[in-house]
Amino acid sequence: MAAGGLYFAEKGGANRETYLDAVQHRVADRLVEAQGIMDQVLGLLPPSGDKPFTDLLLESHLPYFLYKDSTLLMWSDYRYVFDQRMLAAPPNETSAVTTPQGQFLLLTKYKETGGSRYRLFALIPLHSTFGDDKSIPGLAYNTDIFHVAPQSLSLQTGGEPVVGPNGNALFYIVSPDAAIYQSRSVPQQSLWLVSLAMLLLGVHVVLSVRFFKNRHRYGLGLALLLAFMLLVRWLMLRFSIPLAFHESTIFNPQNYQGSPLAPSLGDLLLNCVCVLFVLMYVNGIYFRTITYRLLARSGGAFQTLFSLLILMVGYVAYYLYYLELVNIYEKSLFTLDITLSIHFSALKISSLAVFVILSAIYFMVVHLVVSLFIRLTPNRITGLAVILSSALLAALMSWFLGIHFEWIFPAHLAYILILYLSRLTRSFYGFRYPTTVYYFLGAMVCAVMATFVVEKQEARKDTLNKKEFGRRLVSDNDLYTEFLLGKTGDVIVKDPELITLLSGKVPLAREIIRQRVKTNYLDDYLNQYDVEVIPFDSAGKPLDSVDKVQDYAYYRNKYARPAIATANPTVFLASDMPPLSTSDTVSKTAFKPGNRMHYISFVRFGVSGQPTGYIVLDLRQRRSTPLSRNPELILDDRFIQTHETREYSYAIYEKGQQLYSNGTFNYERKFPTSNLKNPELYQNGLTLSNYRHVGEMGTRDRVIVVSSKAWELRGLLANFSFLYLILVVVVSLVILAHALRYGFMNLPLTFSTKIQVLLNAAFILPLLIVLFFVLRVISDNYKENQKNAHLDNSRNLSANVLSLLDNYEQSRMSQAYFGQQIQQIARDADLDINLYDTTGHLILSSQPLVYQSGLISKLINPLARKQIIEQKEYQVLLDESLGRKEYSTAYTGLKSYDQQLLGILSIPYFDAKPSLDRQIIDIVASVLIVFTVMLLVFLFVSYVAANLLIDPLRVLTKKISTTNLDQLNEPLPWHSNDEIGTLIKKYNKMLLNLDMSKQTLSSTEKQSAWRDMARQVAHEIKNPLTPMKLKIQQLQRTIRRDDPEALAKVNLAMESIIEQIDNIGYIAQSFSDIAKMPPPQNEVFEVTGVLNKAYELHSNDKSLAISREFAPGPLFVSGDSKQFGASINNLIINAQQSVPESRLAEIVLKLYTHNDTVIVEVKDNGSGIAQNIRSRVFLPNFTTREDGTGLGLAMAKRIIEYAGGSIWFETEEGTGTTFFLSLPLAEPI
Repeated sequence: MAAGGLYFAEKGGANRETYLDAVQHRVADRLVEAQGIMDQVLGLLPPSGDKPFTDLLLESHLPYFLYKDSTLLMWSDYRYVFDQRMLAAPPNETSAVTTPQGQFLLLTKYKETGGSRYRLFALIPLHSTFGDDKSIPGLAYNTDIFHVAPQSLSLQTGGEPVVGPNGNALFYIVSPDAAIYQSRSVPQQSLWLVSLAMLLLGVHVVLSVRFFKNRHRYGLGLALLLAFMLLVRWLMLRFSIPLAFHESTIFNPQNYQGSPLAPSLGDLLLNCVCVLFVLMYVNGIYFRTITYRLLARSGGAFQTLFSLLILMVGYVAYYLYYLELVNIYEKSLFTLDITLSIHFSALKISSLAVFVILSAIYFMVVHLVVSLFIRLTPNRITGLAVILSSALLAALMSWFLGIHFEWIFPAHLAYILILYLSRLTRSFYGFRYPTTVYYFLGAMVCAVMATFVVEKQEARKDTLNKKEFGRRLVSDNDLYTEFLLGKTGDVIVKDPELITLLSGKVPLAREIIRQRVKTNYLDDYLNQYDVEVIPFDSAGKPLDSVDKVQDYAYYRNKYARPAIATANPTVFLASDMPPLSTSDTVSKTAFKPGNRMHYISFVRFGVSGQPTGYIVLDLRQRRSTPLSRNPELILDDRFIQTHETREYSYAIYEKGQQLYSNGTFNYERKFPTSNLKNPELYQNGLTLSNYRHVGEMGTRDRVIVVSSKAWELRGLLANFSFLYLILVVVVSLVILAHALRYGFMNLPLTFSTKIQVLLNAAFILPLLIVLFFVLRVISDNYKENQKNAHLDNSRNLSANVLSLLDNYEQSRMSQAYFGQQIQQIARDADLDINLYDTTGHLILSSQPLVYQSGLISKLINPLARKQIIEQKEYQVLLDESLGRKEYSTAYTGLKSYDQQLLGILSIPYFDAKPSLDRQIIDIVASVLIVFTVMLLVFLFVSYVAANLLIDPLRVLTKKISTTNLDQLNEPLPWHSNDEIGTLIKKYNKMLLNLDMSKQTLSSTEKQSAWRDMARQVAHEIKNPLTPMKLKIQQLQRTIRRDDPEALAKVNLAMESIIEQIDNIGYIAQSFSDIAKMPPPQNEVFEVTGVLNKAYELHSNDKSLAISREFAPGPLFVSGDSKQFGASINNLIINAQQSVPESRLAEIVLKLYTHNDTVIVEVKDNGSGIAQNIRSRVFLPNFTTREDGTGLGLAMAKRIIEYAGGSIWFETEEGTGTTFFLSLPLAEPI
C-alpha cells in the first residue's frame, strides 16, 4: 500500500528531472576530478627551466595539453585534436566546444612561473565519433556521464540545459524516450518498497509451499508457486526492475530484440530460472500425487495413449529448446560460437547462462516424460513400439506444420531410447555413478543441439555476408569510393598550397596540382581507378590552356545531374557517359560503357563565399582491381572488412564467362560454370573443393561467386567441446554443492562409485592444470613472437626510411618526392607509415586523409615520446585504440650515423589483435577438443577399470556367501601379487585354517559327545545304585536281632554287595574323563643371522665370488628359521649352477627393509631365464637340469608364502637373475 501511494503520488514527476539531475551530478563529478588532475600537473611545474616531458605525464584517462607561452610543451593523449582556436579560451573557465571528433567540455587553467606563462587545457568527451558504427545508438556517448544515451545533444539551445560551476549552461540534452528510460518515471522509494514486499512475500510463499507439501496438498503448492512467479515477473517487467536500480547491459532492451515477455536478455534469463524452479518442484512431487496414482491404475489402452501424448510433449520441448537457442543467436549482438571470439562480455556470459538453464529445463522435462513413460509402459516391446510411433507422428506433424525435421531431432529420439532401455532416470534421486552418467549424457545431447544451432546459424550468416559482399562488388556504385571522395574533397579545400596554385600564377600549376592531389590525398583504395585531376581557376577556365578540355561550367552542366547524384552532393556516378578528357594518363581502352564504374567529383575552393578555383576528379574503374589498404581509423564499420571478408575469394561472371577473379581459389579449374545454373548456389550455397561458394545476381547479367574455406570438422568439435564442457562444469558444481550440503561421508556412494569418482578427479584436475599452463605458455609465446615480428618488420623498414629522411633533412630531397617515396614503401610493404619529428609532431603519413580529416591528432603517443625521445629507447610496441578499434603500433627511433635522433617511424598494425586472437582461438579450440575427447574416453575407461577392480570383490563376496562347514571349500585362484591378490591369499589361508578348525571342531564335538554320553551313563548308573545301597543297609540293620551266625553271613554278603556298588560308582565317575589337545605355536627369529650363516657356508667355495650388503639389524620375522635358511641355500646353489662355465659365478646377497617388510635379494650373473619358461619356475617337479628334482623353488615359495611373505624374480637373458624374498617385519620376543 505504501509503495502504491508513493507511486500514484509521484508518478510522472521524476522522468526528465531525474535523468537531468543524474547527468548534472556526473558532469559535476567529472569536472571536480579534472580540476584535481590539472592542479596536480600545474603543481609539478618547476620554478625555472623546463620539466621533462615524463615528469608531467600522469597516469590518467583525462586528455590534457600544456602550453608554454604559445608552444605546446606536452600532451597526455595522442587521439584528441586540440584546435588552435581553443587557445583563446579564458582562464579558469569551463566551456563546451565542437571539433571534427565530436563535442567536449574544455577546461582551462593558467599559471605563471619562472618568467613563463603556462596554459593547461583539458578535454572531457561528451560525444565522440572516431569512425564508430553510428547504427548502434548511444555508442559514441561518454558512458561515464550518460548511462543511457540522450535523444540528442547540442551546444546551442534545444533541450534541457546542463550547467557548469558558474551557473552557465554548458550544453543541452533531450532526455531519452520513455520506452528506453521508463523506469525513471517510477519513484525510487516505490521501487524499493515493492522489492521489499516481494521479498517478504517470497519467504511466505516458500514456507506455504513447504507446508502444503508436508500436508500432501501438492496441487495447492504448485498453484501458489506459479502465481507467485507470474506476479513477480509481471512487476519486474512493469517497473523495469532491476534496470530501475542499476544500469545493466544484460537488462538493456537495445542489446536483445526479444518479445514483450522477455524484452532483454536478463529478462529471458529470469524467465528460464522461474520455469526451472517450477519443473524442479514438479519432478520432486509428481509421483506422490493422486493424479499419478490414478494414471498408474488406469486401463492399458488409456495408458498407451497417454504415453504417446507425453512423448509428444518431449518433442515439443526439444523444438522449443531449439527455437530459443536460435533466438539467442538471431536476436542478440553476440554469439555462442567459441571460434569467433575468446573475449567474454557480460552479454555473452549471460547468453551462455541462458543456454545452461535452457538445457536444464529440457533435461527436467525429458526426465519427467521418460519417468512417466516407464511407469505407464513397463513392457519393453510395447514401449519401443510407442516410441517409434511417436517419432513417426512427430515427423508427420512437422511436415504438416512446415517445420524442417532436421537430422538433429533424431538425437532426441535416440536419447529417449537410451533412457528407456537403460532406466537411467531411476538414478536421478540418489547419487551413484549412473547418476553422473545420466547427467553427462543429458549434457551431451544438449551440447549437440547447441552445436547444430551454431553451425546452422553460422552458415546462414556466412551466406548473408557473402551475398552482401558480392552485392557491393557487382552493384552499379561503390559506397566506399563515394565515401572517400567526399572525405577527400573536404580535406583538399583546406590546403593553402592548392589555393595558391589555382590562382594560375605558378608555372606548370596543372601538373603540380595533379601530382599533389594524387600523392597526398587519394587513398590507395582508389588505385583501382584511372584518375584524372582537372584544375580550373576562379573563372572556371582550365589551367595551362590544355587542349580539348572544356571549362568548369561544361562539366557541371553535363554531369551535375540529379539523375546520377549520389548521397554526397559533390559526387556523381556517370558510368554510362564518355570520358571527360582525352588526357594520355587515362586509358581509353580500359572503358566500356556499362561495364565499370565512373565517378565525377567536384571540389570548389572559396573564401567568404567567393570561388578561388575548382578541381574535377574523374575516376574510371580499371578492368583489374588491385588490392589496397584502407584507412581503417576513419572508416565507418560498414566499410571495414572483417577477418572473414578479407579471406574471401570471388569471381565475376558475365553471361557465363569469367571476367575477373581475386583470391586464392582457382575458379577456372575447380569451379565449373555449370554451377551458375544451380539455384542452391544462390539460396544456401554450394560446397566444392573444400570451399563454400555463394552466388549473387547483379545487373547486366553479371553473377559474382564469393568463396571461403568450408567449415571444418574441427570447428564443429571445438564448439561442441566448449558447450559440453560448460555443462559438465555446471553438473560438477551441482554435485559438489550437494556433497557440501549433506557431507561427503554421508553420501550413499558404493565402492565402485568412489573408485570412479576418484579416478575421474585424479585425471581431470591434473589435466586441467596442465592444459591451463600449456595454454598460458603458448599464448605468451604467440604474443612475444608477434611483438618481435612487428618490431623486426619496423626495424627493417626503418633502414629504408632513414636514408630518405636524412636526405630530406639535408634538403637534398623535396617534400613532395620524399612523400612519394614513403608512399611507395608503404604500398610495397602493405602497411601504413607515419613519420614524427624529434618533438613528436607528424611530418608526413602514407595515409594523410586520416590526419587531414581532423579525426585523429598529429601528435605522437606520449608514451612513445617518453620512451624513445627521453629514455633513449630504440624501439617500443604500444597498444593503442581509437574508439572501439584496437591495434598495436611499433615506434622506431631513426638515428643518423652520428647517433643523432632524426625522427620517429610509426607503423600501426591494425590486424595485430585479431591475428593474435585467431591464433589463441586455434589453440583453445585444440585444447578443448583434446580435453573433451580424453574426458569421454576416461569416463568409459574409469567405468571399465572400476568394474575390473570390483569384479574380484564380487567373486569373493559370492564365494564367501557360499562358504559352508558342511562341504569342501575350494580356494580361489589368483596369480598377481597386488592388494586383491593379498586379500585372496588371506582368504585362501583362512579356508585352510577353516578346514583345520573344522577338523578340530569335529574332534572336539566327538569328545564332547563322549563326555556327554559318559556323564549320562554315569548318571543312569548312579541313580539305581544309591537306593539299592540304602535298602541293603536298612536290611542289614533289620536282621541284626536274629541268629548271630546267620547275621554274620548276611552282613558279610551285604558288605560285599556294597563294595561292588562302590566299584560300579567309581567306574561311572571315571567314564566321564576326556583328554585335551595342545594349540600350535609360531616362531620369531632374527633373519640377519640366518643369512650370515648361509654366506659363511659358501664363502670358502673357490668357484664363486659371493658378497653381502646387509642393512643394520637386528631384523625379526615370523616363520620357520631352518626352512628359511634352507631356502636361501637352495637359491644360492641355483644361482651358482646358472652361471656358464666360461665365467666366474658372482653372487650378491642383499638385505634391506621397505615400509614394513624385509626384502632379501639373491643376484647372479648367470644366463638368465628364458621367456617361455618364466611362468613355470615355481611349479613342483619343474627343473631345467637333468639331475634336478624341481622341488627347491616350489618348497621355497610354499615356505615363504606360508610365513605371510612373497617371492618373485627379475631376469634378463645373458645378464643374470635376481630373486626377491619379502617377509613382514615382526616384533622381537
